[in-house]
Amino acid sequence: MKYQNLMKDSSVYTGSMMIATVFSILQAVITARILGPALYGVLQIYRLILMYSMHAGLGILWAMLREIPFHKGKGELDKIEEIKNVTFSTNMALACIGSLLIVIIAFFLRKTASISMLGVTFVALIAIEQHFQYYLEHYLLAQKQFSLRSRVKVIYTMANLVGVCVFGYFFKLPGVLVAMFLSFAIVNQYTMRAGKFKPRFVVNIKESIRLIKIGVPILGNGVSNNLMASVDKFMIIKFFDTTALGYYGLATMIKQFMGVLYMSIFMTIFPNLAEQLGKHNNDIKSIKNYVLKPMIVSAYLSPLFLGSIALVIPFLIKYFLPQYTPVTFITQIAVVSFFFGILQAGIPNFLIVTKKIHHIYPFRAAVIILNAVLIYIAVRLNKGLLGVAFCTMASSFVFSTLLSNNFLHHYKVGFRSRIRFYIQNYVPFVYMIGCLFSVSMVSIGIYQGIPGDIITFLIRSLLFFALNIPLIIYINKKTGIIMEMKKFAVHLWQEKTRRPVSPKKNGKPIESNA
Repeated sequence: MKYQNLMKDSSVYTGSMMIATVFSILQAVITARILGPALYGVLQIYRLILMYSMHAGLGILWAMLREIPFHKGKGELDKIEEIKNVTFSTNMALACIGSLLIVIIAFFLRKTASISMLGVTFVALIAIEQHFQYYLEHYLLAQKQFSLRSRVKVIYTMANLVGVCVFGYFFKLPGVLVAMFLSFAIVNQYTMRAGKFKPRFVVNIKESIRLIKIGVPILGNGVSNNLMASVDKFMIIKFFDTTALGYYGLATMIKQFMGVLYMSIFMTIFPNLAEQLGKHNNDIKSIKNYVLKPMIVSAYLSPLFLGSIALVIPFLIKYFLPQYTPVTFITQIAVVSFFFGILQAGIPNFLIVTKKIHHIYPFRAAVIILNAVLIYIAVRLNKGLLGVAFCTMASSFVFSTLLSNNFLHHYKVGFRSRIRFYIQNYVPFVYMIGCLFSVSMVSIGIYQGIPGDIITFLIRSLLFFALNIPLIIYINKKTGIIMEMKKFAVHLWQEKTRRPVSPKKNGKPIESNA
């Protein structure tokens, strides 16, 4: 199988997403410092509203993301144009209805909620801008315009960072919301101009219903995914207060940004899945390695990525967010537990393109209930936020196992092979925990304060990297991933440095009149 184009798309998009993630984490740190735990907790509630408001589109954006590459694989260009316009019209209409419902619900809950009516109204306006941005992003992905989408992400995070520094500093939480609204507005205008996109409202009830029928099952995946990702927050709101949510929110925000970064790889793979399936008449054998190979590679390369972030967190909190010192270890737990999210990240895409996403519902429902019950027990045992973090990590492990088992079932993998698969993929997690525990014992007592902490951090990081070399060697021997990346890098460098050949006539260059 040829991975050159796929690796090119992934590298371009992932490289830009790394830059965007740096700005996002910086913005999150500044926001947490400006607001403090209590107001940061209220912001987490607003973010929950925005997260669930995205489902007002009834999954039609995911339907577009599946259908455009699928029909592109079949060469049906007119159908692609129709899908683009109908999706835009339907999505924005549903976005306005959803924002109106947010305001109405907030009005009736205004006496019991810890949020202001004015704040929720502004969040509803942000939701409309967010819907428009997500439509543009999904369309760019469907058309494999990864370069433009990458620039859009970087511009949004930079605009949001500047906005938080300016408006958040002077106006606290309202200023942060204003920064968010302006960032969406700026990036939407840029996307339309750069992509030469002119929105067209097209009313086609029949096509809208068809796309919604495709999107609703995918919508169920999105809703259940958000529930699974936020059940810990809901339990904190129930049993603690907004200050505790603000403390815990720091851990989940860092985890969320890492998720956005890593999912960028799988978002570039998604349209390729749909296109390959269209070319091979829905033969799932043609897309197996688009999911399986990244899964195995991720198991052995992600410990270096996650462990490095876990090592820098104590230094980051100590010197930049001293108010959040009580949740240093909790934040580290949230980071390393993302290993299980990375491991199964490509499987929902596989289920979506094969129209079997409904298989995921029982697993998500079971894990949501499991996590809620475990957190309830932990709270009753007075384990606090630390117990919440450990329960969430255990639930992530269960979900990853169940979903991986479902994927292997589609290819009739035997019981013994599945056991070997789990052992092979979960050993790196145990190894990562052991390495982190080992290097955390290293301390430099010669220097005190910032110099000592910096030297200690650097030594721990170097030791951790050295301990991860065996994992890198093993996965390279098994998949040849390092050689593929090397060949791709050389190929990309040759493309960048190759000079265009001028057309010649009678052995002499032709001069341009331009």
